Amino acid sequence: MTLFRNVLVWLLLAVLGAVLVQFLLQDPGYLLVRYRGTDYSTTLAVGIGLLLAGLFALALLWMLLRLPFRLWNRRRRRRTRTQLVDGLTAFERGDYQRAGQLLRQAAEDREVEAVARTQAVRAAYARDEGSVGDALLAGFEDRHPAIRALLQAERALALGQPDAALRALDVAPAQPLPPRGLQLRAQAQQEYAEAARAHASDPLPPQAP
Repeated sequence: MTLFRNVLVWLLLAVLGAVLVQFLLQDPGYLLVRYRGTDYSTTLAVGIGLLLAGLFALALLWMLLRLPFRLWNRRRRRRTRTQLVDGLTAFERGDYQRAGQLLRQAAEDREVEAVARTQAVRAAYARDEGSVGDALLAGFEDRHPAIRALLQAERALALGQPDAALRALDVAPAQPLPPRGLQLRAQAQQEYAEAARAHASDPLPPQAP
């Protein structure tokens, strides 16, 4: 789509240039520029040509100045993509140590932060490194509140704390919950109800004489 748009723009500019040339050939015009007491005169056609040449030179200079930054950004994006893919692959293999390392590095890029940080949190919890996972969760700050709530609910359910899972899912910034959140809410409600029934059916401890 971008290539087609660029070709269309250049064709339009070529047509406009051809129309302008035909117009100027009929009457070249006269252009006078006075600068610091010196007069510079030429035809309007030559003046427009010089102006266009200057604009082209400035555009070319700007492209050359931006080139190192574009190459650096392209290299950074390629490295981030490699880290993300390798980290996800390591996670699926169960190599949570390597997965966490790669995914934390990939999470430094805001474009893939949500995916990379999410899996890095899960990798930390899978390694039983709760403090690392909690720190990664805190790194979300106010970004992606729904994802943060899902991860907190998953962690709470894994620890057998359905009430904490429900509290995590009920925070206002995470609303409306995505389908995964609704699924976790139903699971947490079921486990909470089962725990309440089990607690109610427990016999009372014997009283001391």
